[in-house]
Order: sequence, then C-alpha cells, then structure tokens
Amino acid sequence: MILAIDQSSNRAGLALMTGDTVHARQCWTAVRRGADPLFDIWRELLDRSGVAPAAIKELVVGLGPGNYTGLRVSLAAARLWALPGNVPVTGVGSSLAMAVAAVDNVAALATAAMPVVVVGDARRDSVWMVRYPSPVGLHSAEQAPVIVSRAEWLRQSDSEAAIWTSADWERLATPAERALLPGTVLQSPAAPAPEILGRIALYRQRHGMASAPLRPIYLQSPVRS
Repeated sequence: MILAIDQSSNRAGLALMTGDTVHARQCWTAVRRGADPLFDIWRELLDRSGVAPAAIKELVVGLGPGNYTGLRVSLAAARLWALPGNVPVTGVGSSLAMAVAAVDNVAALATAAMPVVVVGDARRDSVWMVRYPSPVGLHSAEQAPVIVSRAEWLRQSDSEAAIWTSADWERLATPAERALLPGTVLQSPAAPAPEILGRIALYRQRHGMASAPLRPIYLQSPVRS
C-alpha cells in the first residue's frame, strides 16, 4: 500500500492507494502558522481505513514548488514514517501532478495535446512558472520552475498556446487577465492531488524510470544559519 502526501499549496492532501485504486483520501486547508495537523490527519486516515502503519510499503511525497514550510514538514514526516519498516520514500514534483490533472480535465478537447504551464505565487509581485512540453502524462519528467515578475507573466499573450493551471489564481490575476493567456485556462484553483503523485510514482516503477531527487523544489535557496 502507498501513502501519498502533498503540502505544497494551500490545499494539502493524503491518499492511501493500492496500485491505481484509492482506498481513502483526505484534503484540508494548509496551516501557515501554528501546529501542522498532518500527523493527526495521518492517524485519523489510517484509523478510519482500518490500515495499520506497517501495511504501508511506500511513501510518495510532493516536492513542490510551493509552500516552503509545507514541503519541509511533509518530507520530514515521510522520512519519519518510513523509519520503522525501512519503507522507501519517493519524490514527485507537485507541479507535475497538477499538469497531469490539467490534461485529464480537458481530455475530451483538442487542447489536451497542448503543453501545460503551471503557475504559482512567488511573492514580492512575482510568479513562478513550470512548463511541461506536450504530450503531458504520467511519463513526463519534472521541469524546473522559472520566476518572473507578475507584469512579465501577464505579457505571455504572445507565447505558445498552452493549458494554464494554478493553485493561486486569486492572488495572481483577475479572470479578465487570465482570459488574455494563450490557450486554455482552467479557471478553478487546482491543488496537487496526492493520488496523482502516487500514480506517477507507480508508472515510473513499472517502466524502470528514475525518480526525482528526494529534495524539495525550493523557489529560492534555503537560508543557512
């Protein structure tokens, strides 16, 4: 059984999976300050599902980019939960999970063949962007984020048409501004789904593909004291 975790955005999530089957899933609003509820929710999810911690044979964690604290906590939690049974921990880019979900959302449209651009709030009037070349799917590799000013991002109207998705639309742009982006804009905020992280990890295992390095994708280098 796989336990998949993501806390890279304002919408955090856990999922228990066997193969492609999701047995239980829990999402919640991420906490910016105060105690992180991840450990309590983990216990509640296992108790509700009747699953013992020893039944978890792999942990999959979203690597970001996104919430600095959430990334650190979720990766530390995964490593801690892995210790008793020496369970492997696999990392998957959170933005890749969002890109796969975006293609799934428009699968019936011709635009599904477009590249996907995942964008997020980088603070200080800046935006991070991750562009995934077409075709986007479970086979895709993580791409590095690029940080640009919000003004520069809004001038993307001359760039290649793409599917645009974000967990931070309300902070980044008005609906009218989003409408100027070339291609298809998924207007509803979309958080990385933990079950998609699990699906990507399973696909890579089944096809002998390398996993992403097990370190958070930070937008800036962590400050060392």
